[in-house]
Formats: sequence, structure tokens, C-alpha cells
Amino acid sequence: MRCGDWFDLHLGDGRKLSCRMELGKQWFIVVGRNDTRLYLKPNETYQVDI
Repeated sequence: MRCGDWFDLHLGDGRKLSCRMELGKQWFIVVGRNDTRLYLKPNETYQVDI
């Protein structure tokens, strides 16, 4: 994946969150109308649909 790529992040229970991947000092996702940033944990694996 690269900066700016959109994907669906699996949250569990069949729920997904549409988000965009970005890189600052570390990787984070951007979600919602207000571009809320959620930082990803290093060395953690996430299930996504590209």
C-alpha cells in the first residue's frame, strides 16, 4: 500500500471502516468527513479489503 490509498479496514463482527492510508512520522489512517486521524500500531497486522 502507498500513501493516499483507500481501503476498507475490518473491525470485526462483519463491520468495515472505509479509510485512507497516510504517512507522517508514522503510518495512520484518515476516516470520516472531518478527516479524523487514527494512528496504527507498529508491528501489528490489520485485515483490509483493497
